[in-house]
Amino acid sequence: DGNLFNLGYEIRQIEEAFTNNLKIGYDFYHTFYTSNRHRKEDEPVGQFYDADIKSKGFYFQNTSYINDLSTSISVGVRTENNYFSGRDTVNRSVTGFSSNYTVQDHDTYNNKTSNSVFNLGLDKRMDKNLTLYAGYSTAFRIPNVDERILTINYGVNGLDGDFKLKNQESKGYEFGMRYQNLGSRINISYFEIDTENEIQFNQAVNANLDPIKREGINIDFTNTLDSKTSVKGSLSYVKAEFTSGELSLGTFTDTFLDNTTGEQARYYSGNETYGYLEETAIKYLGSDGTAGQTFSLVGREVPLVAPLKAMVAVTRELTSGINLIVDLQYVDERYVSNDQENIEPKIPDYYLVDIQLSSNDGPYTIDMGINNLLD
Repeated sequence: DGNLFNLGYEIRQIEEAFTNNLKIGYDFYHTFYTSNRHRKEDEPVGQFYDADIKSKGFYFQNTSYINDLSTSISVGVRTENNYFSGRDTVNRSVTGFSSNYTVQDHDTYNNKTSNSVFNLGLDKRMDKNLTLYAGYSTAFRIPNVDERILTINYGVNGLDGDFKLKNQESKGYEFGMRYQNLGSRINISYFEIDTENEIQFNQAVNANLDPIKREGINIDFTNTLDSKTSVKGSLSYVKAEFTSGELSLGTFTDTFLDNTTGEQARYYSGNETYGYLEETAIKYLGSDGTAGQTFSLVGREVPLVAPLKAMVAVTRELTSGINLIVDLQYVDERYVSNDQENIEPKIPDYYLVDIQLSSNDGPYTIDMGINNLLD
């Protein structure tokens, strides 16, 4: 359940050579969370969650248009306080809740955070066809209740939940150009984003990642080839790497049979990446298995980020009101989830071809198509 309150005030000033738009606001959000859980539907309830999140924010956004220079300047600021309170109760006598290893038990946790962010943007029209733009911004995201519940702290009694996640924060800039002429339009931009404490579902729990830098290029275009045919597409390239951080080897716990090599391998508990194989420990961390050995993440690619993505879609009018649309997408290869070390085989790249017939002749719109035509 939740409630919210928003209040905004907008002032517009319109002159012959100058236009200004200012918006000031305050918002308040309060979310209440309860969850009574059982392992299976035919078993009794054994865990009880209560949590709530409050958010109070002030903001303003101002955009000024200098008409005779064909220029717009925008600046905005937001400051926000967030309050989290969470607790749970576990009945260890109930089936499925008898051990800390089968269910997390959270200590009561109260937390307050404050965030202030801003944005600055400039847009300049060079002529009737070409516009240049640039922007800089900072941002944040607070973890929600579900993300906080699925966290793990390695306590003396096994796996203890602790509700603790840091706010995700980022800063970045972008600059680019837009060009349009008759039936053609193209937008090209370069961006760079630095993120700290990115929240990610990581090894069966939610966690804050080490600092990440993303930089890349985006291209979008549309073009009318003739009166019946048009094409649109996009191309993006991103380089996403860790800029600092390390993984700890953890403490030697036991040996197990490696299904890949058929040999005995070591298992280390308390490390950020579970199930280090012996060959991994030897190759990157040393062979003695001493607790506290580390693996640097600097320069390693971020898992699940495909460096290259592309899309092209062609629309052809077959008859009046009936269009044929052929859509081709490409996604580059990328490292698998949680492979911060970049040592596992990559997820292969792939193509997708979708085809669709669309009819909007008359009062009805009818679409029929096949996705992933080439399987």
